[in-house]
Amino acid sequence: WKKKREARPSLNYTRRGFRLDDGRLHLAAGIVLTVVWSRELPADPSSVRVYQDSLGHWYASFVVPAQVEPLSGTGRVLGVDWGVKETATTTDDAYDLPHGEHGKRAAQRLARYQRMMARRRRPKGQPASAGYRQ
Repeated sequence: WKKKREARPSLNYTRRGFRLDDGRLHLAAGIVLTVVWSRELPADPSSVRVYQDSLGHWYASFVVPAQVEPLSGTGRVLGVDWGVKETATTTDDAYDLPHGEHGKRAAQRLARYQRMMARRRRPKGQPASAGYRQ
């Protein structure tokens, strides 16, 4: 849960709570901000979130409808077969998707070995390594 005094401040405004004039952001309650634009907005924003990061810098994030452009046809075809042993088998081996459980099992095994290495101790009587002393 977010706690009031531990969460970073953020303000959310919908279309009625803000406007853009001459590169300035006018928020509700008469707040006017000069914005340093990283790029032009492709369309009119539907909402804005003004938030502060951990260093104290303020940012404005705009929600803009996306323009969907279909890709041009290449003439190549890719067949997909959804299966049990593998998530997806395609006609091109580069695009095959292995089953998700294999990755999950490998991650669990890696975590187990990392815990084993973290508990590892040097045999009695041997000095600590140079990296440990450093």
